[in-house]
Amino acid sequence: MTIKVTGYSPSEFNVANRKAFAIGLARYLDVSSGADGVSLLGIDASQRRRLLSSSSLVHVKVLLTTQDSPVAVLAAMDKTDASKVEALQTVMKTVLPKIEQMEVTTATISTNSDVGVYVPPNDETQDVKEFGGGLIATAIFVVFFTPLVAITAGVVAGPNSRIGQIIMVFIGEEKYGKLRSACCGAPPRVEIPIAQAPIAEEPKPKRLFFIKR
Repeated sequence: MTIKVTGYSPSEFNVANRKAFAIGLARYLDVSSGADGVSLLGIDASQRRRLLSSSSLVHVKVLLTTQDSPVAVLAAMDKTDASKVEALQTVMKTVLPKIEQMEVTTATISTNSDVGVYVPPNDETQDVKEFGGGLIATAIFVVFFTPLVAITAGVVAGPNSRIGQIIMVFIGEEKYGKLRSACCGAPPRVEIPIAQAPIAEEPKPKRLFFIKR
């Protein structure tokens, strides 16, 4: 079915408002699947707009089970019945207060057996679709490139700086010295062995011989 909603533009149907729309419509239709059975297939801008009012065409699919009456659902969405239109707007305003008017443009019942088992929409997936891949790209950059930036800053700052000392401990003194030499031209640290005095050998005991006369 398609419902014209006056008071909300398509950009205002974020995750929270889409969920609120599904809750309100399920509550009004009193379907057994509840809000999980209401899927928003798409939201378009309405071609006809009242002055200073935003309108959207919300395309909805409602899952009906054997416990639901298709005839009752169609009757509830009858746009020619003023009492039904008023009841729909009253219920929907409890979840979306900015709604000024709701008008059902199309409502049909489908018995297509090819429709699979309904899976409730995933909020994370909808957020990705709404905000695009910018958040994902930012997260990947932070996770993978932040350590590289920190190591570079530590190498440039030198071994006498606090960040340099931290990076030296983190990657090892030998690797730090090589990176420092390659990046800044600093000579690698060379450990000069300390000369040790030779150890004096203990004198061997002399053997004495006695001659008997």
